[in-house]
Amino acid sequence: MLHRAQVTIKKRTILSFLFALFVAAWGGAYLLPLWLNQRGQDDCIFKGIGEKQYETYLAKAKNSSPLNLETRKDGLDKGYSKLIGDRVDEAIRGQDTFVKKVAAVHALMRALGGYYRSTVARVYHKGLVFFDGRVKPETTAIVYNYYIDMSPKRLYLPIRRWMTVKIVYKLKKNEYHEANTFYVVAFYPHLLSPFYMTAPKSPVGEACPIVPLHSANMKSFKNEATK
Repeated sequence: MLHRAQVTIKKRTILSFLFALFVAAWGGAYLLPLWLNQRGQDDCIFKGIGEKQYETYLAKAKNSSPLNLETRKDGLDKGYSKLIGDRVDEAIRGQDTFVKKVAAVHALMRALGGYYRSTVARVYHKGLVFFDGRVKPETTAIVYNYYIDMSPKRLYLPIRRWMTVKIVYKLKKNEYHEANTFYVVAFYPHLLSPFYMTAPKSPVGEACPIVPLHSANMKSFKNEATK
């Protein structure tokens, strides 16, 4: 009887250990990417914007409602593109310079559970290249790439957890003016789809979006988020 009891206790100990190991592995798979990829993203410094002003952007964004779609009739990609586009439109409203709008958008994305991946430029005849802050004559758009973690809606599954969000600022004739627009394209990470859109990670590894070098004091006038 004693031997049988010892065997039972040993089995329970092994099962408890295996369960604890599974929970630790699951938790690590969930938390480690957050820790590795998001360091410094809440400490961004934008030229011409004080720390308190950025904190105001962040506080305002945190008071907004969660990303919950009311309908899925147009598909998850279009639905989230419009929903996030509406939030971007609200975030940049009243901001009179390009750098203020980028800071407000970054604060919004952080509040929505997103993290910054890279800034790329769409260059005529070259496609997408990593942006270094210089707007060239052949540059047609600046694209800010973010991931939003969708795993809390899926019982914290660590696979296909990131929704890619591209916040695009379209330039016309290499200028900032009323015809330029911010628009949002979201790619929902469907679990069963063979296609999974990802966003490139900056090779430099910067934690904050890159603003054009000459835009800090430049008016961007009436940029609107289009859906």
